[in-house]
Amino acid sequence: MVRFLFVLTLLLNSMVDQAFVDPHTKPKMKEIESTAMEIDDSSKSELDDDKRLALILLKEKLAAQNNAKKSELEKLNESIPDLKYQINAAHAKVEKIEESMSTMERLNPLERTEKYHKAIQQEETLEQRLAESQDKVKSLEEDIEEINEDIENTVATLEGKDVDQSWFSSFKKQISEMTDAARIANIKKSLDGLIDTMLTLIALFLFKTLIMPLIFLALFLKGFKYIWNIDPRDWIKQEYSNIKRSE
Repeated sequence: MVRFLFVLTLLLNSMVDQAFVDPHTKPKMKEIESTAMEIDDSSKSELDDDKRLALILLKEKLAAQNNAKKSELEKLNESIPDLKYQINAAHAKVEKIEESMSTMERLNPLERTEKYHKAIQQEETLEQRLAESQDKVKSLEEDIEEINEDIENTVATLEGKDVDQSWFSSFKKQISEMTDAARIANIKKSLDGLIDTMLTLIALFLFKTLIMPLIFLALFLKGFKYIWNIDPRDWIKQEYSNIKRSE
């Protein structure tokens, strides 16, 4: 009887599995296999989509740098006229002090007043600031020109045009790092999408291998007791006792 119950349980479990569980399981398995193949392909080869995304990110990064340098350049250019005005005022102040100097003060620097030395120092400081600002302006203009060339080369690469190999070599490492980052982001996105699928498969597996057999077994036990007034559990206990006595 035990064997009969076991076979009957397996038979009904298989029928329910094919009718209700498999139609939900197979699409989920295909989805996992498809995602696994995509991840495997992305780890073996450089995907055009990943490179394109890396180049787009590079272009955006360069554009942000360009805007920051333009903003800094604009502020410097606005400050230069004010510096020149302050220098002219400081120079006029020095000239005014020099006009009021005595002959001894003109001939002997040691005789000059502290006010005069401070005016000279202020003028020199302002001139130094002006020179530094002008140098910074020149440096920023060169940086902006270089970044604009980089942006043009990036856009050309996105459009499939030939670019200077020296430029590509200089950005190869950066593009490679961004490509890897884009690939990892795509893999993470794919894996995040599989969480629900994996949970569904785990639930279906438990339902198929544990819950359904237990349900059918309980139903068969109840059925035998109701129809034939036989409780298989009592029969099993009796058979077990007989085996013990025979030993």
